[in-house]
Amino acid sequence: MNPIAHTRPLLRALLLAAALFGTACSPFKAQPDADIGMLRSEHRYVSALAQLEKMRAKNPDYPTQRQEIVEEASLYQAQLLLSLRNLMEQNEFARAQQMLNTAIPELPENAELATFNAEFTRERDRYAQVRLDELYQLRGEHLLAEQPLYQSLQGIAGDYDLQIAVERFQADANYFAKLLREAGLQAMANEDYTAAQKYLATSNQLLPSSEVGAALQEAARAIAQEQEQVQQSHANEREQRYRKFESGLLQAMKTQDYAVARTQLARLRETGLHTSAVDRYRRQLAEAIRAFVNARTDSGNKHYADGHIEAALKDWRKAYALSPSAELKERIEKADKFLERYQNLKQAPQTSATPAR
Repeated sequence: MNPIAHTRPLLRALLLAAALFGTACSPFKAQPDADIGMLRSEHRYVSALAQLEKMRAKNPDYPTQRQEIVEEASLYQAQLLLSLRNLMEQNEFARAQQMLNTAIPELPENAELATFNAEFTRERDRYAQVRLDELYQLRGEHLLAEQPLYQSLQGIAGDYDLQIAVERFQADANYFAKLLREAGLQAMANEDYTAAQKYLATSNQLLPSSEVGAALQEAARAIAQEQEQVQQSHANEREQRYRKFESGLLQAMKTQDYAVARTQLARLRETGLHTSAVDRYRRQLAEAIRAFVNARTDSGNKHYADGHIEAALKDWRKAYALSPSAELKERIEKADKFLERYQNLKQAPQTSATPAR
């Protein structure tokens, strides 16, 4: 027998096994990397870490790859939470909840994510309860509008279906009265007394009770107290503004800055406070301005008589700015023209006379 021919089947089997082994091994090495890349592109970081963990024994780059995935997950989480907070500010809780439900299972657990999730749940539930309370109030108002009609039918409705309708109305009125009572009491606990008064009033009209009546009185007292505090706060603010303008007025009068003093006096009058004091300041300012104008006018006249035209103009203009008059205007214009002619003469070229021969 030919030994080569005898070994051919064995050799063929070995080559086939090697080929199969190579074909099987090649995808086994490449496929997990491809899967992890796809998972990361889909922000499925927990799944990517789990897949990486399966390759840990045969993957020398395991620590580096794991750190990359964790850091990428942390960056994605920061961007996600920013988007979710923006949606919360817009009261888009349904969209935010959908994003959160998708993201949380695939993000590594951490304190920041847990804290945000708890905060989101509180805000979502609060928003939902506010909307529900508003719906209860609307339904309660509708029932109150229908109440007189149904009450007129009680005891006289002979038709069976009509009796059932009256009973169903009363059941609805009782049901929403209880819901509104709970909403009102919760609003009281939250110190939202205006909302509490609204819900409790509707509840008490639908289903009167001593508990709701007492809560209504408490809400009314709290609202009155709040209004008193607001009024007192406004009064304090007005008083502070008055004192600020008063201080500015006195300082301006002290420095003879009478234009500013007039502005401060106008602001004092706008506060509507201490009218007698404001009137006294008005008289004092008017007298101070009159004395100042007279003094500047007299000083300007003296400077003009002495030939100091620029000094005279300076005094007259100060007086005119506070108390314009035709007389002062004429003096200022006259002095301006004199200075203009004087400057023109100074700038004119000098011509020397030629001696006659």
